[in-house]
Amino acid sequence: MADGHKDPRWATENLPDDPEQLKHIIRLILEDDSRNAQKCEEALNAMKSLLSSWRWRIGNGVMSIAERLLRRKPVRLATDHVIDILSRIVLNNRQRNAFGASAFLLGGGGDLQFFSGKDAKKNYTKKQRGLLQEFLESEERLVFKNADSPKVSILLVLYNRAELTLACLRSILSMVKDDYEVIIVDNDSSDETAQVLDRIDGAVIVKNNQNEGFLLACNAGAKIARGKYLLLLNNDAVLLDDSVNKAVQVFEQGDKIGAVGGKILLLDGSLQEAGSIVWNDGSCLGYGRCDSPEKPEYMFQRNVDYCSGAFLMVPLALFDQLGGFDTVFVPAYYEETDFCLRLNENGYKVVYEPSINILHYEFGSSQGDDATDLQKRNRKAFVANHPEYLAQKLKPAEANILKARFADSNVKKVLYIDDRVPHSHFGSGFPRSNFILNTLVELGYQVTLYPLNFPNEDNWNTVYGDVPNTVEAMLHLGRKQLGEHLKKRLSYYDLIFVSRPHNMEFFT
Repeated sequence: MADGHKDPRWATENLPDDPEQLKHIIRLILEDDSRNAQKCEEALNAMKSLLSSWRWRIGNGVMSIAERLLRRKPVRLATDHVIDILSRIVLNNRQRNAFGASAFLLGGGGDLQFFSGKDAKKNYTKKQRGLLQEFLESEERLVFKNADSPKVSILLVLYNRAELTLACLRSILSMVKDDYEVIIVDNDSSDETAQVLDRIDGAVIVKNNQNEGFLLACNAGAKIARGKYLLLLNNDAVLLDDSVNKAVQVFEQGDKIGAVGGKILLLDGSLQEAGSIVWNDGSCLGYGRCDSPEKPEYMFQRNVDYCSGAFLMVPLALFDQLGGFDTVFVPAYYEETDFCLRLNENGYKVVYEPSINILHYEFGSSQGDDATDLQKRNRKAFVANHPEYLAQKLKPAEANILKARFADSNVKKVLYIDDRVPHSHFGSGFPRSNFILNTLVELGYQVTLYPLNFPNEDNWNTVYGDVPNTVEAMLHLGRKQLGEHLKKRLSYYDLIFVSRPHNMEFFT
């Protein structure tokens, strides 16, 4: 603006997380400034900033529509349309029930939809088959950078399902910018996979004369990898956001980290897993399956038993040191679970990082019944490999899930209650509260933070500014839902720490 001042309503850090409040603010911006083109431009930029600040990367399709609407004169006529777009985006990010009904457009080749219902896989496949046909009829080529000294080697194992492979490859091109190489091992596919591979430049492609299975193909691909880190990525997965770089950052900011995984979404946008649990009988559970991915329970970093091989990053030297995947699990299933437990047993951490997001078709290269049979067979070998580790684990029970979501379920749990998220810049005792919170984490406690009176001040982009990202922050619940929270976690917490005398009123 000419006077150099910006309306504070439009600052991203000041925007509330509640969808209705957001819609109200955008409406005010558009209506108040409909006669001022310069302010309209700033409103457009603010809306772009707002959308890009959310965990999901909103594609050019949605933004181009919003931009056209915002530039109409008078802008007031477009208000309801823009609010409707905003509403759909917000609700799709906040409420699981809306996931199946709408699309997120991810730039870089084709659009990606969330699909729900019993025909989700059928409809998703139909969509991707159409995109594959368009690709094969075009002159388009997939050109990867193939860095001279790659930081990350992205390894894909293929067996048919060319349409899923194409979506995966396009997501790499869209979401990974530099310092990487792509290694593709094709297990003698018989569909259009060969045609797709012929259109690829800059990738290392290995073509097997028979189907070697996932495990052996992974081990072979890892032997020719050159990166510091090896990313195992299923060909039926699609990268969302800057997930590869986020995984690298976890390694570079941590200590003794053996593997990093992230949030895996099903086709309807709900969770497949947010890290996984191993029970004492060798059975496994994807934490949070079919739940909303942005619930507080899934928004903090934690050490876990294992993360799915759909997206699993490992230091290449460490993968080689441990001998890669154990061939007892050939052709597939339980190999990444076994590998992650070997990491844990050797003093390395397996980290779930919530800013890593992928969409996963699940069982893309095998029939569901075949996969289930393989899992049952390999579970026996898995149990035989890890008797001491499994002896320390909890038995499979719904009541044990909250504790079992951590690799070490015996870590002491603390519920920390304060008026708001205790950022040190607030003053009024919050610097001291922030220090106490950080100290509890440094002492090894697993902390759940509960902002009692101002639960909506922060969102997932601001809460961890000076709060450790290993803290479970129960945003958007507040005083009304504390009783329910405590009821659900009756035997979970070892200590409740209440900051400020007036917050003790709840317990008297």
